[in-house]
Amino acid sequence: MKSDAFRLEQGTQRRDFKLTRDPSGDRTVSRPFADIRVVRGLVQDPNDRPAGKATVVFFPTWGTNATTDTQGRFKVLYSPLVPPGSRGTCYLVARDHLRNLAGVLRFDEVSTGDLLVRLAPGLVVTGRVVDPEGKGIPGARLMPMFFMETGHGQGLIDARTSDPNGCFEIRGLPPGHRHDIRATAEGYGDGRVEVHPGAAVNNRLDLKPLVLVPTNLTIRGVVVTPEGEPIPGASVYCLGGTGDYRTARTDTAGRFVLEKICAGPTTISARAGGRDGPRANVPAKGGDKDVRIVLTGRGLKSETAP
Repeated sequence: MKSDAFRLEQGTQRRDFKLTRDPSGDRTVSRPFADIRVVRGLVQDPNDRPAGKATVVFFPTWGTNATTDTQGRFKVLYSPLVPPGSRGTCYLVARDHLRNLAGVLRFDEVSTGDLLVRLAPGLVVTGRVVDPEGKGIPGARLMPMFFMETGHGQGLIDARTSDPNGCFEIRGLPPGHRHDIRATAEGYGDGRVEVHPGAAVNNRLDLKPLVLVPTNLTIRGVVVTPEGEPIPGASVYCLGGTGDYRTARTDTAGRFVLEKICAGPTTISARAGGRDGPRANVPAKGGDKDVRIVLTGRGLKSETAP
């Protein structure tokens, strides 16, 4: 959908506007602007002194973060992902990587500030990113995940990568909370390892190796009608083991190729005729060459390639 242009200033605002369909896509997202609010706060270290240059991340939402100024203060526009009109618990995670400090604050989603976060000694986790043969993978990107009491997890701000031997260290994780460490690297699928703070000794924990599987396989197949006629232009997709969807379109013979797939099982989906068209899912695994997907529905025989 599209709306008239408008400017959002600081504070809470409600604005009525008319939506019109955007012909460039078929997915729509809407958020009530009354949910957007300014949140302010102060981050202090264990000695009650301002914690400058600390990262502040809000949950549950996407992309709401800040860095404290030299006085330990922050200010953000925050729109929590909770149903409109309801009340829920939000989280603020503040971290000082250099000094290995962290703090978590729970607050009501209608709060705007001033929030106060006191940091405490954080958890340091070390580990190694390796391939299936145990060889270190250099330059792998690490993402620490913070899990809320609801069981939902979101990523914390971090720019750590593995060294030439695949080793890494992540500092300033909030102790007493559930975390995952996830890794990605070019040419490999995603990997993850759980962090169990209860096993830490002196706030340090060495994780088991984080194994990434190469994305060096393809999956080939065909999409057809129940009568065996090929369906050109059908969309085909699956998770390739990298956390990203691998997509393809069938050719005039209904054939498709999905590339950069990990070894192991996956599910392939095919769809024709747009968003509301017929769809089917079939099991497959990396390296399969004869996957057959049968779609049933009206108008499939007239489907044409783009």
